[in-house]
Amino acid sequence: MEERLQHDSRAKGAMGSGARAKGLVLGLIAGLVATIVIDLIMMGYLLFKGQPADDGFAVIGDTTAGFFSLFSIDVAGGVPTGAAAHYMVNGLYWG
Repeated sequence: MEERLQHDSRAKGAMGSGARAKGLVLGLIAGLVATIVIDLIMMGYLLFKGQPADDGFAVIGDTTAGFFSLFSIDVAGGVPTGAAAHYMVNGLYWG
């Protein structure tokens, strides 16, 4: 005869209490804050070294444009593209 397991080993209260949603939201906020802080540190370092503060984003944007050109897709490089790509990739990482 086949008996069914009647015991539920999941923690009580954790599944429907919204703890997961709260953790997700707090994690996303913490990731965004951490990314902005790191970006500000990077910009300050570049300024300290005598380079433009947005050089990091420019490199990312030019690299993104070069990647898309491999597929014959025209994308403008530079700072706006770099900032957008940087935050999109980090957004995917946070989630």
